[in-house]
Amino acid sequence: MSEIIVKNVEEKDASLIKHLALSCPPLDVHTPYTYWVLCRYFNKSCFVMYDGEAPIGYITAIDIDEGVFIWQIGVIESYRGRGYASLLIDKVYEYAGLKNRDMFVTIDKENKGSYNSFNGFCKKNNLKFEEIGSL
Repeated sequence: MSEIIVKNVEEKDASLIKHLALSCPPLDVHTPYTYWVLCRYFNKSCFVMYDGEAPIGYITAIDIDEGVFIWQIGVIESYRGRGYASLLIDKVYEYAGLKNRDMFVTIDKENKGSYNSFNGFCKKNNLKFEEIGSL
């Protein structure tokens, strides 16, 4: 295995992020325009992860009134269960900390992997992880 690298997205990464979303079921795949907006205007809070030169995951987040909202996170299946999602979440956590903001995320009730990743991240960092909505 090569070195794992996490870096901010660039505008040119929009199609890569969409491709990664397609490779990470059960994620909703959004329009190319959505990924372009995220990469163009929210590049400081969106990250892509590489194993060497191979892209293996990403996280997108946007600033909202309440804090930093994590839009989507995905790690390709062959890399799941190794803590890589936590590395991605940590990057958004660092970003939110620089702005002294809370983080928010929505998780589909059937997406146990995502729930476990965020719950584990919060436990590891002694953070509160609570349900605030019913959708």
